[in-house]
Amino acid sequence: MESAFFACSKSNERWLTPDYQEELDEATIQYQTKKENDYLNFLDRPILLYSDRLKTIIHEFAPKLFIKSVVLVDREQSKQRGESVMPMIEDVDVVPSSAPKKSYVVAGAILTCDYGSQENKLKTPFSHGVYIRNQAQMNVNDYMPQVNIMPFGKCKCEKNPTVVAATAANNGVLKPMPCIPMVTMPWIEGKADVLVENHPALLNTSTNMCVYGGCIRIEDDGQEQ
Repeated sequence: MESAFFACSKSNERWLTPDYQEELDEATIQYQTKKENDYLNFLDRPILLYSDRLKTIIHEFAPKLFIKSVVLVDREQSKQRGESVMPMIEDVDVVPSSAPKKSYVVAGAILTCDYGSQENKLKTPFSHGVYIRNQAQMNVNDYMPQVNIMPFGKCKCEKNPTVVAATAANNGVLKPMPCIPMVTMPWIEGKADVLVENHPALLNTSTNMCVYGGCIRIEDDGQEQ
């Protein structure tokens, strides 16, 4: 434990706000411990310090957050290291990640299409020999229409020739027609470093496209909870 802290103590905590940024930049604030291994009581003196590594993470979410660099000094050992003063905790907003949690997909996963009227389940006529809780795990090659990917009810995509013809016969009023999935390529963005029968494992964030323009997504990975 360093014997002296150059930081903002409780009596000076007002400086840890945007209104006092200039004063904080110029200030030299010192609190010295009384003896070796004399740890600070955070409740008594809330000196909010954080390391360069934590500072990098925090600034990913709060790039405008200001800081003051401080030095922790061990007078007896003639050692020091740099740290940073953190603003008062109530001034920091915690921003949760919006990235979806990734998971492996099994047979029975719920699929949707942008232009379909209903969802359906991902199917497989046979197992790849890999299971999650006794459910067959899928890979990116499980994309075959009418085998893995079933119809999504009625299609309302105006690039679908049958919808175009039906709409024209309906005096230009859009007329959805039965979906016939036209998928010609493997799922996109599987787990490349995890293979299921020699192909990347299918993830709940993977997507595919119908040739008529519909984006096919995995709404639920199918795993039993």
